[in-house]
Amino acid sequence: MNGLSLNVRGVGDDVKVNWVRRLKIHHKATFVGLQETQISNFSKINVKGCWDSNKYDFDGVESNGRSGGLISIWDTRCFQKLEAIKNQHFLVVIGKCKNIDGNLNMVNSYGLQSLADKKKLWKELLRIKNEKHGMWVVFGDFNAFRNLGERYAYLAAKLRFLKELIKKWRKEEGKKETKVFSDTKNMVNELEKLAEFRPLTTMEKAKIKWTVDGDENTKFFHGYINNKNMRNLLHGVMINSHWTTEVNEIKEVVFKFYERKFKEDHVSRPKLINSRFKTI
Repeated sequence: MNGLSLNVRGVGDDVKVNWVRRLKIHHKATFVGLQETQISNFSKINVKGCWDSNKYDFDGVESNGRSGGLISIWDTRCFQKLEAIKNQHFLVVIGKCKNIDGNLNMVNSYGLQSLADKKKLWKELLRIKNEKHGMWVVFGDFNAFRNLGERYAYLAAKLRFLKELIKKWRKEEGKKETKVFSDTKNMVNELEKLAEFRPLTTMEKAKIKWTVDGDENTKFFHGYINNKNMRNLLHGVMINSHWTTEVNEIKEVVFKFYERKFKEDHVSRPKLINSRFKTI
């Protein structure tokens, strides 16, 4: 009998299911234990996809939301279940195994984080072991490391897994970005084709001419400025039905015009009488 234990960190997609199946076939496993299924209803797991024949049976423990979850799958030609004992963090499948006398107790476990919780878990398993006779096989993810090197190896494996996920995500996003860019480019081309047949307004023509000639043609630039200055220039004024271009006469008329504009006919302003106010 060959056993296989895997922390799958979610087994809801076909990629994980096919991965479990390949490992099962490669190692010729007849009993497979999965931890962290992350599925609250283990009966919805694609167990058939994880196995390479119809000769199988399974049992499991539901996850707590996205945390935990256990499932054990076995070849019924090698192992026959008698009973199962379940806990949120372990699954004990008791049965008969071919070529083994007595019961075989297969323990699929997902360990807790804190040391105190770990002690409670092992104490409970020890109690069950004292009550149930037979051979015991304990496997799973115990959330523990034998040494610092093992911890580093575990972290390195998680980083490699994360790197592969990022590469896969970047590849998919790259395809989406390429499609968006292509669609946008085609849309711009269509708009440019439509713009070729639309008549331009006078303002648009002026802006185009300025863009084409204004910064590169000095004669055009100075001509535009001089024309604007000519429109703003005061050449003369009509005074008492008489046209005059005399500068001093024009200045005097303009001054008197604005003097009348800003002169008050009736001066009425409040007076402030206070000896403490300073005077200039």
